[in-house]
Formats: sequence, structure tokens, C-alpha cells
Amino acid sequence: MSKIKCPKCGNDTESGKFCESCGGSLIDNLKEKGKVIIHGYEEAYAVNPDIQVYDGDNLITKLAKGETYEYFLDKDTTLTFKCSIRKAKQEVKKNAITEIRLMFDRFSGKLKTIVNEQIISDDEETKKNNIQNQEKYEENVNKGKNKSLVWLVIGIVLFVIAILFL
Repeated sequence: MSKIKCPKCGNDTESGKFCESCGGSLIDNLKEKGKVIIHGYEEAYAVNPDIQVYDGDNLITKLAKGETYEYFLDKDTTLTFKCSIRKAKQEVKKNAITEIRLMFDRFSGKLKTIVNEQIISDDEETKKNNIQNQEKYEENVNKGKNKSLVWLVIGIVLFVIAILFL
């Protein structure tokens, strides 16, 4: 389920065109305000921790496994993602729609961000760059998922070998 922080009142609301609290538009003035779409991790763990998302020192939200959150910006900023001792940072611009996918590296356990930044502009060169960024983003997300699958298979094989030799 996708949540959005209303740019007018700051309350969390479900995705839609208008805020459930104040009735303000959730899609007006995108050229003046940036938008960040944050996707929580999808990897399977015995314990599924929440990831805390900060804009500066302000806690924006907590994301559980598989959750999505949308956040509007009125200035360039750096978002920080924290999960126990793991931390990742990502700079985001107000004149863009930025999609961030959070992933855990299976080998190191490090929290990583995969980013797709689409600059809001009518310029043809910018549109071409946006398409290239989208393709790179999708490729990196697929690489991360495939890498996780490889480590899962290796773990299962090692587990079976250990059982056979005990």
C-alpha cells in the first residue's frame, strides 16, 4: 500500500489526487516541488526490520518490507535510511521525480539504494536522459534481485552438503 505525505498539511494519506485530511491536491505544482517514491526492501528475512527514513534530522516515515512511500520536496535534500546499524544516504533534487529502491546486500548485509531520477523538463535532451536513467534503474533492480537469488541457492546447496556429511 502506498502512502504520501501531503505537501500542505504534512499528514500521511493514501495515494490519490487529494489529501484525506485537508483536501489539498497531492499532484499540483510538481514543477515547483520534487517528488520521491521510496520502495522498501523485498528480500526475505526471519526478522523483517523497518527502515527509518529521515530528511535531515526529521523522521519522515518507517518502511516495512514491501511498502512504498511518496514524499514531496520543496528543496534539494539528502535522505538518510537507517535500519539498526545499517545506514544509506541519497541526495535528491526538488526539480525531479526520484524513485528509490532499498535493498540489502546478501553478502555484506549493507543497506543500498538504487535510484531513478527523472528531471522535470520539456527539453528533448533531458527527456532522452530520463529514458536512459529509467533503463539503468530497471537493469540495476533486476541485477540486485538476481544476485539475491544466487546467494539463496548457494546457501541451500551448502546447507544440503552440511547435512549429508554430518
